[in-house]
Amino acid sequence: MPTRAEREHDKKAALLAAAEEVFSHRGYAQATLDDVIKVADTGKGTVYRYFGSKDNLFYALVLQKHRKLVEEFRAIARDKGRTVPRKLRDIALAWIRFLADNLILWQVVQFEMTGVNRGIVGVPRDDGSLELRVKWGELPPPERCDEIKRYHALLLEESEPMASVYDEGLEQGLFRATADHRDIAKHWFFGISMVVFMTPNPQYAFLGGNMTMEQLADNIAIHFLFGLVEPSKRQKIADELHRYVHF
Repeated sequence: MPTRAEREHDKKAALLAAAEEVFSHRGYAQATLDDVIKVADTGKGTVYRYFGSKDNLFYALVLQKHRKLVEEFRAIARDKGRTVPRKLRDIALAWIRFLADNLILWQVVQFEMTGVNRGIVGVPRDDGSLELRVKWGELPPPERCDEIKRYHALLLEESEPMASVYDEGLEQGLFRATADHRDIAKHWFFGISMVVFMTPNPQYAFLGGNMTMEQLADNIAIHFLFGLVEPSKRQKIADELHRYVHF
């Protein structure tokens, strides 16, 4: 006979599985706890007992997936058998695969739960804490800001292994120290997600076309490392853009 702890674990797992099914098909705003309860075949009291609210249930689901993803990224980043370019490519591929498997969930995380769709941005402070600012309108109440911050913190943590690989490239003299390299790493990381989220392009095999995820990761890494411009044309382009860049 299962122990109480095992029964509790099974109930939570069933609720999280139901939550994934509901949120992955309906997003966050349109999904309800009643939807989750129906799929999980349980009562509303059980949901409140273990998670307390719809947002806590969604966060628990996201956190579970996030931890596995970050550990995969970190394993790639600390693998001494891979070169820096290979690490960048392999993290990109792992990220593409994850996003393809969690397309709706991570769109909800990146746009809705962070408040980006309402003009909210998260700004890291020097002490490691996070400050929320708005491009328009006003910030929500403090308790809602706390809920928003935890999603910003997850996304920042997901980009850190990429930044650590960039650090390694700088230490090896492989990369030039231009701008804030951690910002560059974050922009590249989130840029990949925009490719998967925003491009209804049939050329990608995982969206119904011919390009595999591996080929997409290869192309992204190659263009990030070498750019689009032919080597003989790079200084001319830099001069035209009035950049203090020397190749």
